[in-house]
Amino acid sequence: MALTRKMLAAMGIESDKVDQIIESHSETVEGLKKQAEELRETASKVPALEKEIEDMKAAQPTKDWKAEYEELKAEYDGYKDKVANEQAEQEKARLYRSMLREAGVDEKRIDSIMKVTDMSAISVADGAIADSETVKEAIAKEWGDFIAHTNTQGAHVDNPPSNSGAKMTRDEIMAIKDTSARQQAIAENIEQFR
Repeated sequence: MALTRKMLAAMGIESDKVDQIIESHSETVEGLKKQAEELRETASKVPALEKEIEDMKAAQPTKDWKAEYEELKAEYDGYKDKVANEQAEQEKARLYRSMLREAGVDEKRIDSIMKVTDMSAISVADGAIADSETVKEAIAKEWGDFIAHTNTQGAHVDNPPSNSGAKMTRDEIMAIKDTSARQQAIAENIEQFR
């Protein structure tokens, strides 16, 4: 049903008001017509855009995004595990190195020992080497040659060293009862036996 002057006059609206209503209505209708034309124009472009999208899809190989995600996630998890393992190995090596120092291993030999030690046999629990007493015993057994012993022993009281500075005679040497001391005296005074 269209809005007409005759209809508005039948409603009892004054003629000057009727003109205003018709004019406003005409402006609204013209705006709607213009908007409808723009929409028709845009809608006519849709088939061309759909074809362009299909062409782009055909040109791009289809990717399995889920598989790619799973692959990247597995790679990341592997890297994360590798870093965690490396940190654990470094901590284990640090603790073992500290234990070598505590055992008295010569500082110059520690790096060499670290290179040849099988660290897989050592486990760490709560920030310390598990079963540390057994590991200490193994260190003493395997690397005992590298542990410096600094025991100072005095001279044997049975055979005190001579302070005379003079050479011993053959008879004095032969009078020494201790065999090892006698052999040492012979070695020191070999000219007496030639």
